Amino acid sequence: KAYPEYKNTANMFLTEIMRRINETHAEEITINPVDFAELIKMIDDKKVNRNDGKTIIRIMFEEGGKPMDIAEKNGFIVKEDSGAIEGFITQLLDSKPDLLEQYFNGKTNMFGFFMGQAAKELKGKATPASIKACLEEQIEKRRK
Repeated sequence: KAYPEYKNTANMFLTEIMRRINETHAEEITINPVDFAELIKMIDDKKVNRNDGKTIIRIMFEEGGKPMDIAEKNGFIVKEDSGAIEGFITQLLDSKPDLLEQYFNGKTNMFGFFMGQAAKELKGKATPASIKACLEEQIEKRRK
């Protein structure tokens, strides 16, 4: 009863914990259930992204530790910085007018390129949802 979001907890358990067991041929699960629940809550609360959550599980499984301590030590904590998001996206779109034009002309996969560049640059400063929202807003402002 450490965290009531059973679906998310079960999904992460079945995919990530079972993967660790299969890869290492472990005979027991060494992760404390309360710590596992804390990690799922951190993911759901967007304190860490899902991929970093998977890495935290691997570290917990192999080395032990508390999820928050691991996240802080490895720089996985997301600290939303709207100024950094907006600034980088402005810079990105200004530096790639040809790709932006391609997007406006129907090549919608350019959006994925912009998302990828922003996510890589803003790791730890933004969630994918906030990057997407800012990117959509700035692209619409530039539409002719």
